[in-house]
Amino acid sequence: MTDSQGKICGPYLSVVATARNDNHGGNFKERMQLFIDGLLFQSEKYQIPVELIIVEWNPPVDQPPLHGLFQWPATHPYCTVRFIEVPREIHRRYRHAEHLPLYQMIAKNVGVRRARGEYILCTNIDILFADELFRHLGERRLEKGKLYRATRYDVDLDLSKDISIAQCVDDLSKHIVRVNDRGGSSHLKTGERFYIYPENIEEIYPVVRSFFSLLAPFFTNACGDLQLMHRDDWYDVKGYPELDMLAFHLDSLFHYLAISSGLSEEIFPDSMCIYHIEHTAGWSPEAEKNKSLDQRYVSKKITRMTDAQINVLGHEIINENPDGYRLNGTHWGLVLDQLPQTCLLRAHWDRQSGNQGFLQLSPKEAPYGIADEQFDLDDFLLQIDRKAAQLAEVGSRLGADSFREWLRRVLLLEKQATKSDTLTDERIARLVDTVENKKLIIFGTGMAYRAGIRILIKRFGITPSYILDNSPAMQGKWVDGLEVRPPAVLMNEQKDDILVLIASSFYEDIKAQLSDMGLLENQHFLKIYNQKITDFCTARHYLAGCSFYENQ
Repeated sequence: MTDSQGKICGPYLSVVATARNDNHGGNFKERMQLFIDGLLFQSEKYQIPVELIIVEWNPPVDQPPLHGLFQWPATHPYCTVRFIEVPREIHRRYRHAEHLPLYQMIAKNVGVRRARGEYILCTNIDILFADELFRHLGERRLEKGKLYRATRYDVDLDLSKDISIAQCVDDLSKHIVRVNDRGGSSHLKTGERFYIYPENIEEIYPVVRSFFSLLAPFFTNACGDLQLMHRDDWYDVKGYPELDMLAFHLDSLFHYLAISSGLSEEIFPDSMCIYHIEHTAGWSPEAEKNKSLDQRYVSKKITRMTDAQINVLGHEIINENPDGYRLNGTHWGLVLDQLPQTCLLRAHWDRQSGNQGFLQLSPKEAPYGIADEQFDLDDFLLQIDRKAAQLAEVGSRLGADSFREWLRRVLLLEKQATKSDTLTDERIARLVDTVENKKLIIFGTGMAYRAGIRILIKRFGITPSYILDNSPAMQGKWVDGLEVRPPAVLMNEQKDDILVLIASSFYEDIKAQLSDMGLLENQHFLKIYNQKITDFCTARHYLAGCSFYENQ
């Protein structure tokens, strides 16, 4: 920012991140030093007045202050560096304080509320910026009313090497292991693809197409690593949602709140990307797939927003709140608290501006404020869960209004997927027409049953005779009022009188098993759970679980 004489009186850009001295993710010091060095190097290279704000949340009592870990230049012409401390006493206000040492989004709000930049970029301490991105920032062509996003490339760096930051930035593209774009994340070595939303939206039946068509255009994948807006827009949205829970999905929730407030999303070209330094503790598609992050927090009973909840809440925010949707009140960013600040580096422009201190807002100075209200997080999430359950019910029945129509749609999807010679239109029509005269038997008690068939039984009032399962541990038990029996009991049935609905991802094994008993596929037994087709074509998959993997 400049005054009427063209003199710099404030930073063009405030960069906000949060951390604590606990070696989170391993090689913490090395990763954060690169982040700091990169920002210092590029702000000077492109002559951008920048302030870096690090919010040190809940400093460990047995460790030195965070800023003492790093090397700093004696002076810098363009970058001021400020550390703001949120002490342990404030951290202990929150219900998960014992097991969640850092409230990431509230910490970032602390930085946003005290930032002086015309534009504010929230990021993380393991991020490096492409040179082209900083070149663009140096041109000062950002616009108010826009939410800026960038593709994230994950890089596997040898942090033990002693190379210049200039060389490191130049070489980043040589170390890419994963690409995180709007549609999902791709691992370059394994070829595995993680989809945020279904890619074949047009092939999905109308109920789900309508639901996801409102969300799919927005770039929420890894969005917490770069969300950049004008300062006034941050205040208008009131920062990140300050929910007393794990930060997971709260960056996406902020994204939807910003869009509902009237901001437009602008994605930087791939050349203006960001690079994320790989480490063990962060989110990755692989961690999501094996649920390692879930296991880490579920055992401690830390509240987190599920995929189902963020999808439903995002849809509600975008679709049902044309005048904007707010979760925070006036006092977001701990504006009532006077927090300790340390200035590690003061840029030349900052020294010349005449500023004697740093921003400590009071409530009277906080624009766009509304009265804070008591917020019941548990009830809020419960209401979202109920909406998710309603949509899951619609998804599991493929939008059909009867069991016969549902069966017809499943078989048509299977025909399309497998090009089966035995699953002709005539065979499908015959199966559908005669299903009500058949003795229905379900095979499988696992996820496919729980996520879909159980809902169908209740919704359509169908009455299977019993359930089959190969697991001795399940045999003899009762599930939803149905006895679980071993598959051998089929030998006592009249095969032309039965129809076995196989709800299992182990279909090929079960198919061989039933074929050995003399049963015919698409006559005596049917596949009603196909991983690829069902995952793409039911809302249940994306509303409650919620990611699809595929090897390219």
